[in-house]
Amino acid sequence: AGKGQPLLMLVAALGGIDLFGLAGIVVGPVLMSLFLAILRIYEKNGFDGVIIPDHTPQMTCAATWHAGMAYALGYLRGVLQSFQSPV
Repeated sequence: AGKGQPLLMLVAALGGIDLFGLAGIVVGPVLMSLFLAILRIYEKNGFDGVIIPDHTPQMTCAATWHAGMAYALGYLRGVLQSFQSPV
């Protein structure tokens, strides 16, 4: 309990408000916590397979799909690596 990082939860709340309106204050951090819990389960059990995001951010460049995929995969890799580094 209490493992949520304040800045990450603030960003989740702001994103939640943007997507879900006032309810996003709660929904955003809950979804972020669920996402992080799932990734922690993967990491704890030694998952070394491939994670392929099915939703990527829309980028404004010549190669939108490739840029969005690179961003999403980099984010996922960074989150997984953060579980392995001491706080």
